[in-house]
Amino acid sequence: MSEQTKIKHSPAVEGKKHHKVRWIVLAVLLVIVAAVAAWYLIRFEFNRDYQAYIEAPKGAAAQSELAALTDENPNVAAPFQLFAENDNLKLYADLETANVAIYDKRSGETVYSNPVDADADKVANKTNKNYLKSQFLLDYYNAGLTSSTYDSYSMSVALGNFRAAAIEDGIAFIYDVGVDSIQYLTPSYLPTERYEGLYEQLSAQAKKAADIVYEKRDDGYWISATGASRTREMARVSKEFVALGMTKAEYLEMEALAGKEQAETLGFTVTLEWHLGEDNVEAKLPVSAIEERGGGKVYRIQLLPYMAAAGSDENGYMVVPNGSGSLIRFNNGKNSAAVYSQYVYDMDLIDGDYTQTQTIQSVRLPLWGVCRENTSVLATIENGASLAAISADVAGRNNSYNNAFAMFTLRGSELLSLFGAGETAEMPIVEDNYYGEDLVIRYTFLTAENKGYSGLANYYRARLIAENVLSPLEETGDIPFYYDVIGGVKETTHFMGIQYLHVRAMTTFDEAVEIAQSLNKAGIKHQVMNFQGWMNGGYYHDVANNVSALRQLGGKERLENLNSAIARLGGELYADVAFQKVTQISKHYMENQETSRYYGAGYIAQFGVTNPASLRRTSALGYSENIYNLLSPKFLPYYVSGFLNSTKDYSLNGYSLRDLGCELHADKRRTELINREQALMIVESQLQAIADSGKNVMVSGGNLYALNGVKHVIDAPMTATEYVIVDETIPLYEMILHGCVDYTGQALNTIVSDDWQAKLLKMVEYGASPRYTFTAQQASDMKYTALNRLYATTVANWTDTAAEQYAYLNAALASVSGAQMVKHTILSDTLRSVEYDNGVTIYINYGSQDAQAGGSTVPAKAYLVTGGANE
Repeated sequence: MSEQTKIKHSPAVEGKKHHKVRWIVLAVLLVIVAAVAAWYLIRFEFNRDYQAYIEAPKGAAAQSELAALTDENPNVAAPFQLFAENDNLKLYADLETANVAIYDKRSGETVYSNPVDADADKVANKTNKNYLKSQFLLDYYNAGLTSSTYDSYSMSVALGNFRAAAIEDGIAFIYDVGVDSIQYLTPSYLPTERYEGLYEQLSAQAKKAADIVYEKRDDGYWISATGASRTREMARVSKEFVALGMTKAEYLEMEALAGKEQAETLGFTVTLEWHLGEDNVEAKLPVSAIEERGGGKVYRIQLLPYMAAAGSDENGYMVVPNGSGSLIRFNNGKNSAAVYSQYVYDMDLIDGDYTQTQTIQSVRLPLWGVCRENTSVLATIENGASLAAISADVAGRNNSYNNAFAMFTLRGSELLSLFGAGETAEMPIVEDNYYGEDLVIRYTFLTAENKGYSGLANYYRARLIAENVLSPLEETGDIPFYYDVIGGVKETTHFMGIQYLHVRAMTTFDEAVEIAQSLNKAGIKHQVMNFQGWMNGGYYHDVANNVSALRQLGGKERLENLNSAIARLGGELYADVAFQKVTQISKHYMENQETSRYYGAGYIAQFGVTNPASLRRTSALGYSENIYNLLSPKFLPYYVSGFLNSTKDYSLNGYSLRDLGCELHADKRRTELINREQALMIVESQLQAIADSGKNVMVSGGNLYALNGVKHVIDAPMTATEYVIVDETIPLYEMILHGCVDYTGQALNTIVSDDWQAKLLKMVEYGASPRYTFTAQQASDMKYTALNRLYATTVANWTDTAAEQYAYLNAALASVSGAQMVKHTILSDTLRSVEYDNGVTIYINYGSQDAQAGGSTVPAKAYLVTGGANE
């Protein structure tokens, strides 16, 4: 064995080598840290992509000197003057009261912004008379955070603190709202020459008063200590000083010379514009033009509360968007009932209470109507709807008028609880800046051909079609049969004593094919399947920017096979996805960075299900996946873009959007606040991006902003909240959509009912298709999961019933599939009729006795289809 030479390094050399390695390791770590920090900053802190979807408000219109138009044939008596006119309408205004009148040449009717005889109201007290004469009521906080209300009449118009200006196609009123803190124009100091010049011209009584108020000093005349308390004399002197040319500007100049600072008066400047359209007038309040003074902060405004109000001697009703729609009849005598009031698109969860005391039907449409015997006024919120609540009241409570209006939130506020020394207190936290959006309400004046709630719906549907929001359907024959299929569900299990969540397959993709085939054999040909829980962990799925079809269900290949199989049967498959409500168990979501926050304490917006004992809607009820975070609108484009990119290679018919069509919330993060109207713009942009992907779209809930390009709406409102003040429930929502978008309500096998026949008849009346929720496996397998509320979904138990109910509904509605619902009539407490534009009329009898209608007998608890091909 040859001897090898071994080279040994000295300890110094070895040390340098290890030192170099340490520097390399440290450098690598620093690079990694820098890369992570850069990713974090770009991904979260510097992400401004959402701003591209937010449109800046237009603000106030250009103003010019006002001049009335020549009115050869006045239709509204003086002091009203004409300021805009077109072929259908005339816009008049009273420059003494800021009251506006719209004369309709077609009907000869005049609609006023305020009752012209408000002072003669025998019900209203002085305050309510001021409200009747006001164009808006403004709620504000003062510098001490005490809230109060100013009305535009007593705090501006009656004081003469307003002016009018000309704008294109209309008129603008600029109101200075508030009481001037300067009561008397008697300066604390006046130079000798100025005082004596005024004094010489005073009346004898005013001179006596001036001698009491003022005293002479070396440098001029000053209000004496005695004179400062003599208000009667001060008032007399002030009145004559003003007549002799004393102005507020001179008063302030003299006060400054006297070394006295004048506190800024609490007040606001508000602009209200009136723009005349072809058959409407738009009232626009540009919030960005509001000026706040003296520490005041506007937080809410009631806009035109008595526009088109109906007197106690008139007949008719108000239409409100309560769920499917409701009627409040004029003078119904329900003055002890609560006023109708609902937030448009629901109250923002961030602004709401943690406790849920009632279940209400959401407002899906930002509109209301005032329907008289021969004419109707349709009010639609064109801008600012997400900040609005719609209210309505009947005559006899506060005044003699039936009225409906919108109230807008202009900045948020929260009550912060303070604890200490055994005591608690609540302090309001008010957002620094108001939401500078344009608030726009369009009042459309409908003629006799569109009178009543049916005409209102017909007009609005036609308008949405003209604006390409809705598109008429072709008559399709059989109505859709909707069914949700539950795929993967998270379930708690254990391995060697360690608890973890795994996916339980309630319905594989191949089993879903079998369900579709069995329904087809049962006679259900027009199927619409909404597959829930198909990717990223199941029903309560991980964030959807990177999508992976569940291998437990068969993976991407079997999902695409399901899509093809349903298409061959003549049906449609929709893959369900939730973007805005992110489950707490999501693995790829950073809740502290990506969740919307409260303004006051800065907590993240996190909710759950409602605990039936405490009524708190933040409960997990034993399953952490029930807790969800509200995704900040800032990050919505990121996740929608990621979802579309990761599913572009999937062969799918369409997407079912679980929350984009029904959930709308702000992000009150103080450093980057996104208000609800801005959030709406972001949501609309992402809905458009999904539609532009080429896939069909299904939405849940169906708020107005989500209807553009939508093919199906599930969970459409099929009833209304039973407010005491409401008199009737109507299918207003359905009348607008039918013939343009197919829709359905809640899954029938998730409803507890003691009168299924009435439920089915309601679906016939509302033109709604049936819906079910199915699982291939036994529903009891979900007993220990967060979906344990779905205890009756086993498809084998429901196939026959579903086929029977579908056949019953299809027999009534197939003849009007694709037709527009043009008239709905309440014939009696138990009898309804629904007319379609293809000549078909359906009578629905909820009563226990046969009824006569349209020359035919409608059997008890049944329907009768007449007209069209049924004759």
